[in-house]
This record gives sequence, C-alpha cells and structure tokens, in this order.
Amino acid sequence: FFNIISIPEIIPDLTVNLYNPNRYMEGLTLLNIHTPQTQGQSIAVDKEGTIVWILSVPNPIISGNYNRFEVLNILPNGNFFVLHSSDDKIYEITLDNQIVWETPDEIKAHHDFLLMPNGNYLGLAKTYEFGNIPNGPWSNDFEGFDSFLWRSDEIIEWDRDGNEIWKWKASDYFNMVDYDSGRFSYDIYTQYYFDWTHSNAIYYNPLDQSIYL
Repeated sequence: FFNIISIPEIIPDLTVNLYNPNRYMEGLTLLNIHTPQTQGQSIAVDKEGTIVWILSVPNPIISGNYNRFEVLNILPNGNFFVLHSSDDKIYEITLDNQIVWETPDEIKAHHDFLLMPNGNYLGLAKTYEFGNIPNGPWSNDFEGFDSFLWRSDEIIEWDRDGNEIWKWKASDYFNMVDYDSGRFSYDIYTQYYFDWTHSNAIYYNPLDQSIYL
C-alpha cells in the first residue's frame, strides 16, 4: 500500500502537446522543474501528463526560499540519486522519499553521482584554494590584492558506510597558468571565487576501470 502527497500549488499545470503512441516508450517520464516559485522540483508523469510521483525529502528548506532538489539518476533498485544544490549534498532516496544514504557533511557535492559496479558511490565535489590573481584587464581594479579564491573539482569514491576509498583532485594535475581568462574576468567582478575547472559530469567505464570527466 502507498499513497501520494497532495500536489503543491507551486507545481505548474502540465499539458501534453504531442503524443505519438508509436514512438512513446512505456513507463513514466521524470521531469526536473525550475520556476521562480519552485526553485527546483522533481516529478514523474504518465503519458497523459498526469503527475504520479513528487520528490519530497524531509527538512527541505535550508535557507531562505531557495529549495532546489533535482533527481540525477534512477538506480537499478528503484532508488534515486537526488541533488540538493542549496547545501551541496547528494542523497540516495527510496520511491517513498526515505533517505538511505547521503554524502558526508564536509563534502560539497555537485552535478553528477554514480553507483559503481562494486556497490560504491562515485561523485563530483567542489574544492577551494587561494591562487594568484593573474595579469589581465582587471589588474588595475585589484591592485594590492595578491590572491583570489579558485574553485576546482574532485572525483571521490565512497563505500556504503561513507568512507572515502579514493580521490582525484584536479588542482593536483592542472596548473593555474592554464585558465579561462574570460571566465576569470567575469567571476572576479561578480562572485567571491573563480570557477576554474567547472566540471558537470563523470562517466565510469567498467571495461578498463577508467573515469571520464
């Protein structure tokens, strides 16, 4: 026995504009909705656009009105990997929205997360360190400042108990002389860090045990 929660008023009405039964894959369609009201909400709909499932994680409000949950992957056991980008955490949740695993609190997870063949987890995480402010059109505006916060990426493997098994850190393999000057020019004026490596996805190839970033 199961039931579905009431559909929140902030979820917009959905209309199916095109349905081709010859090309439709049977099952449900998973959608991540982003509107000024929802700031991120995951739902599942049937072929008629009827909502049959809503992501509802306990204690979703972290700060202010920013509440961005989105489903990243559906697992073979029917669970989901869910990203909460407000608090940089990724959860494994069941279909009835019970949390069964989450990234450690000290990890700033983002964008992508995988279940490995050995049962471990593999995911992207943010990491920050101070680096030099390179010479550029911004130099006069920041004269007297000798460093700026650079953000790069890590790939981390955890076991089911949350123990770190392996880690790769981009800043150990890339030199800060190799950077996007256009992005740096934008970031130094608009935010407190330079988004240096900006990774969005990872892929694990079990045939040769390689990871693509």
